[in-house]
Amino acid sequence: MTMRTLPVLTHLTSEQACTPLELLDHVRDLLAQAYGGDIAAMLRATIPCRSQATTEASDDPTF
Repeated sequence: MTMRTLPVLTHLTSEQACTPLELLDHVRDLLAQAYGGDIAAMLRATIPCRSQATTEASDDPTF
């Protein structure tokens, strides 16, 4: 297998820079419509609640 590199332009006009951003915005919107609820549920399940973390920390003895 060979590694391929893709050239990326670093000097763009405003219009050229805006085009891929608009595409990414559109893809993000489509993903949010299709999977927004699932993503939110996943984040709620994996990120501890701040109030729960505060309660657990207050149960520890202070040294």
